[in-house]
Amino acid sequence: MEPTSIHNATIPALVAQGDQTAFTQLFLRYRDLVYTTAYRVTESAMEAEEIVQDVFMKIWTIREELPAIDNLEAYIFTIARNYTFNALKRLLRERERTGLWPSADGQPAISPEAAANAREFMQVLQQAIDQLPPQQKQVYLLIREEELTKAEVAAKMGISPHTVKSHFDAAVRAVRAYCAPYRKLSAFFFLLF
Repeated sequence: MEPTSIHNATIPALVAQGDQTAFTQLFLRYRDLVYTTAYRVTESAMEAEEIVQDVFMKIWTIREELPAIDNLEAYIFTIARNYTFNALKRLLRERERTGLWPSADGQPAISPEAAANAREFMQVLQQAIDQLPPQQKQVYLLIREEELTKAEVAAKMGISPHTVKSHFDAAVRAVRAYCAPYRKLSAFFFLLF
């Protein structure tokens, strides 16, 4: 079966069954979205490529869940955003620890200006998260930092999935509102969506 012959609606079901041709088509369809998401923030082709690999390895690992996902593109973007955010935090920690920008090819992984913007964004984001009510904060961190599903958060916290959704939606709105004046950090602001 040619990758282009698989219909969009059947791709998640085929990937869930382990169909490598369908997975290849999924990869070809969404790799640019993932790469662009990662590159806009890291400003590093090498980091962006690693994130692409990590995202699609994650998708393959959780492939059985794909048929239940309503908006596959949004789901993949969310995974890409989370991996990008984690890579950025790792790069900043490495920079603070060594004073150098980690890179396999000797070039800076991210520019000093991007690093300064990233540090500022991280501080603003942490302030926004810290101002959330305790339960909203816990839900937000479990979903965004630990990458748990809303159902997993509900089970972990002993609350209903609807309550988790309400807390998460309210937390996202509050974080976006808090961070809105800092839109000049545009490459990082998109991570909130």
